[in-house]
Amino acid sequence: MAMARIDTHWVEVDGVPVHARVTLSPRPGPPIVLVHGLVAASARLSDLAERLGASFRVWAPDLPGYGPSGEAAEGPDVDRLGDALAAWMRAAALEPAVLIGHAFGCQIAVACAARHPRRVHALVLQGPTIDATARGILPQLARLLQNAPQEPGALAALLEQADAGLRRALRSFRAAFADAIEERLPGVRAPTLLITGERDPIAPPSWARAVAAKAPDGAVAVVPDDPRAAGQTVERIVRAFVLGRSVRDLEPAHAEPPRWITAFDPSAAMARATSRMSRGDDFPDLGVDVRWSGLLPAINRVPEAAREGAFRAAGWLTAVAPEDLDRVDVDDACRWIADSHVRRERPMVFVGSANGALVHLFAALDAPWLPQTFLVAARLGGGDPVDMVGRMHRARPAAERLLDRNPQTVLHHMHDANYEHLSVRHTSHFHLKLTRLGPAYEAYLRATLPPGGTIVVVDCQQRWPLTRVGPRHWFQAGGVGGLTPDEHREGGPRVERFLRARGIDPARWRAPGADLDGPEAQWGFESALLDDVRRFAAEHGFRVRRLVFEHPAEPSPLVADLYRAWLTERGLHPDRLLVESSVVIEPWWTLRTGAVPFWTHRPVEGALDAVDAYLRSRDPFERIEVMLASPGVEAAGLAPVERWRALFARAQRGGELIGTDERAFPRDFAVFHRYHEEIARKIPERHPLPEPLPFERFEALVARGGPVRLVEDGHPDRPS
Repeated sequence: MAMARIDTHWVEVDGVPVHARVTLSPRPGPPIVLVHGLVAASARLSDLAERLGASFRVWAPDLPGYGPSGEAAEGPDVDRLGDALAAWMRAAALEPAVLIGHAFGCQIAVACAARHPRRVHALVLQGPTIDATARGILPQLARLLQNAPQEPGALAALLEQADAGLRRALRSFRAAFADAIEERLPGVRAPTLLITGERDPIAPPSWARAVAAKAPDGAVAVVPDDPRAAGQTVERIVRAFVLGRSVRDLEPAHAEPPRWITAFDPSAAMARATSRMSRGDDFPDLGVDVRWSGLLPAINRVPEAAREGAFRAAGWLTAVAPEDLDRVDVDDACRWIADSHVRRERPMVFVGSANGALVHLFAALDAPWLPQTFLVAARLGGGDPVDMVGRMHRARPAAERLLDRNPQTVLHHMHDANYEHLSVRHTSHFHLKLTRLGPAYEAYLRATLPPGGTIVVVDCQQRWPLTRVGPRHWFQAGGVGGLTPDEHREGGPRVERFLRARGIDPARWRAPGADLDGPEAQWGFESALLDDVRRFAAEHGFRVRRLVFEHPAEPSPLVADLYRAWLTERGLHPDRLLVESSVVIEPWWTLRTGAVPFWTHRPVEGALDAVDAYLRSRDPFERIEVMLASPGVEAAGLAPVERWRALFARAQRGGELIGTDERAFPRDFAVFHRYHEEIARKIPERHPLPEPLPFERFEALVARGGPVRLVEDGHPDRPS
């Protein structure tokens, strides 16, 4: 997808007209020059030029004899092409640039850097040729054929080039074979980064590392072989490298979550979004690599009953089998979270409650977050899904097994027979809350925070009526959003209408009595972890602060106001509001499109009222976009699509649903795939990723007063 518009540029170099593809919008930092390989010239680099053009000024020349450029008097030779590249940069009045070579273009870029060092700010060599262990025509043809399935256009482009001039193609190959890039690199003083794929047959990682070792300031980034994400991955790596980050930050996260982690767990999804954002990645398919996710829109075309069946099946398939519950180890989840984050020094790390609005705060601050709560969905169905007393007792043995395996946690069994009606028919939802940081989080904090660094505890004080089942074990009827706690326990007219619509006798609705109000299962913070954070901080000289709020929706207006002011200061127009819900969030695309985020915990009436109240109290936006996470059922308290659409009347130029199929909602299974595709397609604006926002800006906004408080540790404002 295009990130910047490409224009055409011509300049005469030593009597030869040279063509270039350019993105000339003003951008900070050095210009980027893309150096093509043997075939198809700059046309092969258009996608990368468009992507990088959102953050930098990009030039992709066709060197003499390639593409539409004129023919040079002398044939292709690596030294001559390196000189021609430097001469073109002079003619185009380019200051020292970052040269990004592709394949044979790496050899040309290195020759230019060695012979014309003042022209080169830094080097990026993508798939550098030619591997010294296979420097021959037959080995290279064999590797090209091996690579063809991963890059089908390359072979066709090679044939095009040969057809256009077989003599030139052969002379280019001979020039490539005659040049040893590893012998030139010791004379290159510019910082040099080599990029290759995990299974790249032409420039394998072993070759890239050997070449990088020859450069005085060389490093390697090995990326996963994923053709769908290749352009975005290279863009992210190049941007980070040009902006001066340590190359160890550029390695993609290979950490795999434990198999019991589900895509729809808010904590896990928001942790994925945060860690991916720290690496400059967006958040497709909830950050889960699901090869068949593109098939999800087809499910919306089947009857309602079949779609509900798909929701139930998805919940059951991703749940933990009873015999595997003893393998659930929360320490594994903590290691996964820690390993997913970029390892570099940060002034602060957030720990605690999940919150979608705060994911955007973490993105703005470039700050990591370590969640307290993890969802374990277990295949423990059976019985009446609205008989909460029966389900509480049936699930008790499994909950005790989880607690025995995880002594560092407390367990909240949350059973929402309304909003999660489909999934709780066949699964039980256990929310495990950490009471101790544990070895993985402690190691991450020690490696990340400098002396005197700050641990910010995200302390959502949302309370809920709980039933004590056993030591460290609580049962929660219902969840935040839709129905009130009293309605979940006692029923009422809305519950009765919901049950009768599904053919269920309301008399079967039965919840256990409550023993106390305690931390809510999904969003609430368990204060025992705060005590452990205090102990750890005191031992290592860290500061502790708490970000305190009562309802998960309360940070949303604050973060929206922060983004609106931040966009204005950057010279952008904060005229677009992006309303998100539950796990359907996109911090990377929010920044790239210059949107103002407003997160809602569920697409329910109370959340809609909160968005409406925010719009009434602020200057109008030009556009409003809304992304709705589907529960799969017409739950009581769910806000219909028509009411969400009514928000668009508050915008000066209307609005649009993003990713949501309003004909299928709330049984819209495809939204969990389509939201990412449509936010990129339907919101055309593109802006560079900004530098991190100073935390002091957020502090100043909080200090103005409101429901969100930032307090020094030790203030006695936590309920017991």
